[in-house]
Amino acid sequence: MHRLSRRDPTEPLAEARDELQEIVVTANKRQERLHDVPASITAVTSETLFKQQIRDIKDIQQLAPSLNFQSGDEARLFNFSIRGVGSEAFSVGVEPSVATIVDGVVYTRPAAAFDGLVDLERVEVLSGPQGMLQGKNASAGAVVIVTKKPNRQEFEGKVEYTAAQGDDHNVSMMLTGPLNDQLAYRAFGYYKRADGQVTNIATGKTINNVEGYGFRGKLEYQPIDPIDFLFEADDTYRKSDCLRRGPSGCRPLRET
Repeated sequence: MHRLSRRDPTEPLAEARDELQEIVVTANKRQERLHDVPASITAVTSETLFKQQIRDIKDIQQLAPSLNFQSGDEARLFNFSIRGVGSEAFSVGVEPSVATIVDGVVYTRPAAAFDGLVDLERVEVLSGPQGMLQGKNASAGAVVIVTKKPNRQEFEGKVEYTAAQGDDHNVSMMLTGPLNDQLAYRAFGYYKRADGQVTNIATGKTINNVEGYGFRGKLEYQPIDPIDFLFEADDTYRKSDCLRRGPSGCRPLRET
């Protein structure tokens, strides 16, 4: 005799609910669960960035529908707009209305954060005015980038290299681990270059070439469990040719 049993139809839903990943954001300057924050936020985790092969900050607009990217003649003139609101004047003297924040530091030149979009914890896109918490340059919104902290449990290292059409090369390296019971470090560096899409028929050379490199280092000190100090330093360099040179010319961009 065979006995048939009926499965509770709510069980698959419960299992799927348990498998959902909980995303923690810092839009209000403190750690909160994404669905508990009363604001319009698009949060992209490091796993999603890796799966989608997003290595440039302008590619974030593929995952955040409200975010648009505008590029100028050179890296200093890149900016964002959120919900159609942004600074459309491509001038080095115009402050952006969408703030670019990396680990709590506002970047006055957003292009400095465009390269080396690797070794990140998450990216948050905040839509709407954020002047109360993110500063006066966030009247249209903010793009918040959070990098990974040092690994206090074990040593870890990673090297990545990608190549694409147009002599596009990207290489990055990361090392992290504990120094002792109280200190841990994390070091990350990258280099990238790519040829432009336009060829000068007189010289045979490409125009709008891009080259950049950077380094970021973190040192975490935890004397006792409730107290934690995090020291961070970074340096980036980006050089891009442009089709037309204005009075200011096309100069390399460096942010420290």
